[in-house]
Amino acid sequence: TGRNTGGMGAHTLELERTEADGMKRILYDVVDRLAEEGSPFSGFIYLGFMMTDQGPMVLECNCRLGGPETQVILPSIDGDFTALCMAAGRGQLSNTRSPDHTKHTLCVTLTSEAYPDLSERNDVIFGIEAAENSDVLVFPAGVAATAGGQLSTGGNGRILNVVGVAGTLKKARSLAYGGVGLIEFPGKKYRSDIGAPIIESTS
Repeated sequence: TGRNTGGMGAHTLELERTEADGMKRILYDVVDRLAEEGSPFSGFIYLGFMMTDQGPMVLECNCRLGGPETQVILPSIDGDFTALCMAAGRGQLSNTRSPDHTKHTLCVTLTSEAYPDLSERNDVIFGIEAAENSDVLVFPAGVAATAGGQLSTGGNGRILNVVGVAGTLKKARSLAYGGVGLIEFPGKKYRSDIGAPIIESTS
């Protein structure tokens, strides 16, 4: 509810066959139309979908990686990501093995208290190293540095993304929220329900 914001978290998910087929069809339509218009595309396409009773509907289409989404996808796959990028650049993806998803991952976004508005605060962030030592990944989203070289909130909206990686989504969620609990800055805000509906419905 409320104002539209950027992603507050993300997690890996096994889609139902009809959902996956619907999204794949839309993606192929985009790529095919670009080729028909004389602009064949090779690279990243980020499609933002909303699932509806009529199937997946596109909210946005970008030629880039998405923030929290990428930070859960890349740690969950095997293989050499650099090799995949090289193959895309050389037009050789059809000769390259697609990566397998071998792990489950879950990301929780930490924001300023004012989010989605910008904050005028510039507070030091504590606990990032402790979180990383607890087996989570911590990605900066909108940080600055103090005069002493410490990471600070810098007045931005989304501050950090905390990612748990594990053999199950439930364990990945536990790790991520454990890491969230170790990081502190004034006005820290985050959603407490990332991944909960899926885990509850499948357990």
